[in-house]
Amino acid sequence: MEGARLIAIELGYDHISTLHFFLSDCKNERKDSIRNFSFRTEEDFKTFYQAQRVGDSSIFIDTLPITMEAERTIYKAIKIRDKLKEKQVRPCHLFLAATQLPESHIYSMLEPKQELFQRLENFYIRNDTIKKL
Repeated sequence: MEGARLIAIELGYDHISTLHFFLSDCKNERKDSIRNFSFRTEEDFKTFYQAQRVGDSSIFIDTLPITMEAERTIYKAIKIRDKLKEKQVRPCHLFLAATQLPESHIYSMLEPKQELFQRLENFYIRNDTIKKL
């Protein structure tokens, strides 16, 4: 959440959405980062990242509200975490949840839509991030 907040502020947003969860995770160097599922090259990611800017950064913002789509994604991620019998909500839970919510920014960004959840689930299984749901 902190990384998403900082990215939202940096890119000029007045809220946090699943887009910011996505961008925050993409900045990580982990093998199971959603960046490795979504982008072919680092340059593709950097181009996408810069295209998300909507305004100037502000150092005066303390807190940002989360959008309803982010809230729904978090609730669904908790259900996925519970189904996997894990103790913490992790980025993989958020992204799996978002692929099941057509109103989420993540769902709208990722292509192709066909079997999106299954493809992402398989990505996390191959990277030993989760077991099969």
